[in-house]
Amino acid sequence: MPGRRAVLAGIASAPALALSAAAPLPAIKAGLAALPAGPGLLASYITTPGGGDFDLTNANAAYTYDNALAGLALLAGGDAAGAARIADAFVIAQAHDPDHADGRLRNAYRAGAMVRPAALPGWWDEVRNRWLEDPYQVGSEAGPMAWAMLLWTALAARRLNAARYREAAEQAAEWIIRNLHAARGF
Repeated sequence: MPGRRAVLAGIASAPALALSAAAPLPAIKAGLAALPAGPGLLASYITTPGGGDFDLTNANAAYTYDNALAGLALLAGGDAAGAARIADAFVIAQAHDPDHADGRLRNAYRAGAMVRPAALPGWWDEVRNRWLEDPYQVGSEAGPMAWAMLLWTALAARRLNAARYREAAEQAAEWIIRNLHAARGF
Protein backbone atom coordinates (compact mmCIF):
# COMPACT_ATOMS: atom_id res chain seq x y z
CA MET A 1 0.00 0.00 0.00
CA PRO A 2 1.43 3.42 -0.90
CA GLY A 3 2.26 5.79 1.91
CA ARG A 4 1.03 9.30 2.58
CA ARG A 5 4.19 10.85 1.09
CA ALA A 6 3.81 8.82 -2.12
CA VAL A 7 0.25 10.09 -2.55
CA LEU A 8 1.35 13.68 -1.89
CA ALA A 9 4.33 13.35 -4.23
CA GLY A 10 2.04 12.18 -7.01
CA ILE A 11 -0.27 15.10 -6.47
CA ALA A 12 2.57 17.63 -6.28
CA SER A 13 4.09 16.32 -9.50
CA ALA A 14 0.84 16.72 -11.47
CA PRO A 15 1.23 18.88 -14.57
CA ALA A 16 0.80 22.59 -14.00
CA LEU A 17 -2.61 23.96 -14.86
CA ALA A 18 -2.64 25.80 -18.15
CA LEU A 19 -4.84 28.82 -17.60
CA SER A 20 -5.42 31.28 -20.37
CA ALA A 21 -5.71 35.01 -19.90
CA ALA A 22 -9.43 34.55 -20.47
CA ALA A 23 -9.81 32.35 -17.37
CA PRO A 24 -12.78 33.39 -15.22
CA LEU A 25 -10.68 35.18 -12.60
CA PRO A 26 -12.89 38.29 -12.48
CA ALA A 27 -15.96 36.16 -11.66
CA ILE A 28 -14.05 34.18 -9.03
CA LYS A 29 -12.69 37.36 -7.45
CA ALA A 30 -16.16 38.96 -7.47
CA GLY A 31 -17.62 35.88 -5.79
CA LEU A 32 -15.00 36.01 -3.05
CA ALA A 33 -15.48 39.76 -2.63
CA ALA A 34 -19.19 39.17 -2.02
CA LEU A 35 -18.40 36.90 0.93
CA PRO A 36 -17.63 38.22 4.41
CA ALA A 37 -13.91 38.64 5.10
CA GLY A 38 -12.02 35.48 6.03
CA PRO A 39 -12.20 31.86 4.92
CA GLY A 40 -15.09 31.02 2.65
CA LEU A 41 -16.30 28.92 -0.24
CA LEU A 42 -17.99 29.94 -3.48
CA ALA A 43 -21.38 28.61 -4.57
CA SER A 44 -20.86 26.18 -7.42
CA TYR A 45 -24.07 27.05 -9.28
CA ILE A 46 -26.37 29.98 -9.86
CA THR A 47 -29.80 28.57 -9.10
CA THR A 48 -33.38 29.74 -9.31
CA PRO A 49 -35.75 29.41 -6.34
CA GLY A 50 -38.49 26.98 -7.33
CA GLY A 51 -36.45 25.94 -10.37
CA GLY A 52 -36.69 22.22 -9.80
CA ASP A 53 -34.75 19.47 -8.06
CA PHE A 54 -31.33 20.51 -9.40
CA ASP A 55 -31.78 24.08 -8.20
CA LEU A 56 -33.10 22.88 -4.84
CA THR A 57 -30.23 20.51 -4.12
CA ASN A 58 -27.50 22.83 -5.41
CA ALA A 59 -28.74 26.21 -4.17
CA ASN A 60 -26.20 26.45 -1.36
CA ALA A 61 -23.63 23.85 -2.46
CA ALA A 62 -19.94 24.75 -2.69
CA TYR A 63 -18.34 21.71 -4.24
CA THR A 64 -14.82 20.95 -3.02
CA TYR A 65 -13.54 20.31 -6.54
CA ASP A 66 -14.95 23.59 -7.89
CA ASN A 67 -13.54 25.63 -5.03
CA ALA A 68 -10.12 24.00 -5.10
CA LEU A 69 -9.92 24.68 -8.83
CA ALA A 70 -11.01 28.29 -8.23
CA GLY A 71 -8.26 28.61 -5.62
CA LEU A 72 -5.67 27.23 -8.05
CA ALA A 73 -6.88 29.67 -10.72
CA LEU A 74 -6.53 32.53 -8.25
CA LEU A 75 -3.04 31.39 -7.35
CA ALA A 76 -2.06 31.09 -11.03
CA GLY A 77 -3.49 34.57 -11.59
CA GLY A 78 -1.38 36.08 -8.81
CA ASP A 79 -4.04 36.28 -6.09
CA ALA A 80 -2.46 34.17 -3.35
CA ALA A 81 -4.59 35.87 -0.68
CA GLY A 82 -7.79 34.85 -2.45
CA ALA A 83 -6.51 31.30 -2.91
CA ALA A 84 -5.62 31.18 0.79
CA ARG A 85 -9.19 32.17 1.76
CA ILE A 86 -10.46 29.04 0.02
CA ALA A 87 -7.60 26.86 1.30
CA ASP A 88 -8.20 28.10 4.86
CA ALA A 89 -11.90 27.25 4.54
CA PHE A 90 -10.91 23.67 3.71
CA VAL A 91 -8.54 23.55 6.69
CA ILE A 92 -11.37 24.66 8.98
CA ALA A 93 -13.83 22.21 7.38
CA GLN A 94 -11.36 19.36 7.86
CA ALA A 95 -10.74 20.22 11.52
CA HIS A 96 -14.37 20.98 12.34
CA ASP A 97 -16.42 18.38 10.49
CA PRO A 98 -19.86 18.05 12.13
CA ASP A 99 -19.63 14.25 12.33
CA HIS A 100 -16.02 13.11 11.88
CA ALA A 101 -12.56 13.93 13.23
CA ASP A 102 -10.51 11.81 10.85
CA GLY A 103 -8.92 14.14 8.27
CA ARG A 104 -11.51 13.79 5.52
CA LEU A 105 -13.09 16.52 3.46
CA ARG A 106 -16.65 16.35 2.17
CA ASN A 107 -17.51 16.55 -1.52
CA ALA A 108 -19.33 19.83 -0.82
CA TYR A 109 -19.97 22.34 1.94
CA ARG A 110 -22.46 25.12 2.37
CA ALA A 111 -21.40 28.14 0.31
CA GLY A 112 -20.37 31.30 2.13
CA ALA A 113 -18.22 32.08 5.12
CA MET A 114 -16.78 28.95 6.72
CA VAL A 115 -18.28 28.30 10.15
CA ARG A 116 -17.50 25.88 12.96
CA PRO A 117 -18.68 23.16 12.77
CA ALA A 118 -18.47 23.19 8.97
CA ALA A 119 -21.96 23.60 7.50
CA LEU A 120 -23.04 21.01 4.96
CA PRO A 121 -25.31 21.84 2.02
CA GLY A 122 -28.92 20.82 2.05
CA TRP A 123 -32.48 22.07 1.99
CA TRP A 124 -35.61 22.20 4.11
CA ASP A 125 -38.28 19.74 2.99
CA GLU A 126 -41.65 21.23 3.89
CA VAL A 127 -43.54 17.99 3.28
CA ARG A 128 -41.31 15.96 5.62
CA ASN A 129 -40.73 18.94 7.90
CA ARG A 130 -36.99 18.31 8.12
CA TRP A 131 -33.56 19.21 6.73
CA LEU A 132 -32.34 16.95 3.91
CA GLU A 133 -28.88 16.46 2.46
CA ASP A 134 -27.73 15.00 -0.83
CA PRO A 135 -25.68 11.84 -0.10
CA TYR A 136 -23.03 12.67 -2.72
CA GLN A 137 -22.52 16.21 -1.44
CA VAL A 138 -21.99 15.11 2.16
CA GLY A 139 -19.90 12.11 1.16
CA SER A 140 -16.12 11.97 0.76
CA GLU A 141 -14.28 10.86 -2.37
CA ALA A 142 -10.61 10.79 -3.33
CA GLY A 143 -10.94 13.07 -6.39
CA PRO A 144 -12.38 16.16 -4.71
CA MET A 145 -9.97 15.75 -1.79
CA ALA A 146 -7.03 15.45 -4.19
CA TRP A 147 -7.93 18.84 -5.71
CA ALA A 148 -7.97 20.43 -2.25
CA MET A 149 -4.62 18.77 -1.60
CA LEU A 150 -3.30 20.31 -4.84
CA LEU A 151 -4.37 23.75 -3.62
CA TRP A 152 -2.79 23.20 -0.20
CA THR A 153 0.47 21.91 -1.63
CA ALA A 154 0.64 24.71 -4.21
CA LEU A 155 0.30 27.30 -1.44
CA ALA A 156 2.79 25.45 0.77
CA ALA A 157 5.29 25.37 -2.11
CA ARG A 158 5.07 29.16 -2.14
CA ARG A 159 5.78 29.18 1.58
CA LEU A 160 2.32 30.48 2.45
CA ASN A 161 1.25 28.88 5.75
CA ALA A 162 3.32 25.91 4.58
CA ALA A 163 3.22 23.85 7.78
CA ARG A 164 -0.55 24.19 8.20
CA TYR A 165 -1.31 23.33 4.57
CA ARG A 166 1.17 20.44 4.51
CA GLU A 167 -0.40 19.01 7.67
CA ALA A 168 -3.91 19.31 6.22
CA ALA A 169 -2.80 17.64 2.97
CA GLU A 170 -1.10 14.82 4.89
CA GLN A 171 -4.23 14.21 6.99
CA ALA A 172 -6.36 14.02 3.84
CA ALA A 173 -3.85 11.69 2.18
CA GLU A 174 -3.85 9.43 5.24
CA TRP A 175 -7.67 9.32 5.20
CA ILE A 176 -7.68 8.40 1.51
CA ILE A 177 -5.11 5.64 2.08
CA ARG A 178 -6.97 4.23 5.12
CA ASN A 179 -10.44 4.36 3.60
CA LEU A 180 -10.27 4.34 -0.19
CA HIS A 181 -7.25 2.25 -1.19
CA ALA A 182 -8.12 -0.81 -3.26
CA ALA A 183 -6.01 -3.36 -5.09
CA ARG A 184 -6.10 -1.33 -8.31
CA GLY A 185 -6.12 2.23 -7.06
CA PHE A 186 -8.33 4.57 -5.12
